[in-house]
Amino acid sequence: MLILSRQKRSFAMRLQQGSVLIESMVALVIFSMGVLALVGLQSAMIKNSSDNRYRAEAQLIAQTHIANMMALVEMRQTILPRWIRPKSNPSCRMVR
Repeated sequence: MLILSRQKRSFAMRLQQGSVLIESMVALVIFSMGVLALVGLQSAMIKNSSDNRYRAEAQLIAQTHIANMMALVEMRQTILPRWIRPKSNPSCRMVR
């Protein structure tokens, strides 16, 4: 009986002999896939943040140009007619 139980234990130990190595390799593969996913996510976030910075800068430039154009139109409508129109003849039309 004692001999039979030793044989069973040794057979069971031989079956489980490489299981720790296989489990650790599987865990390493899963961990490395997670790290690679995080690296890919970080690179995508960096690319998107730089794209957003360029878009914000382009929007600021466009708004500045629009504001300058609107100010120029307003200046032409308010200030320039006073300079062009002679004071003696108020019915004179603005030159465009």
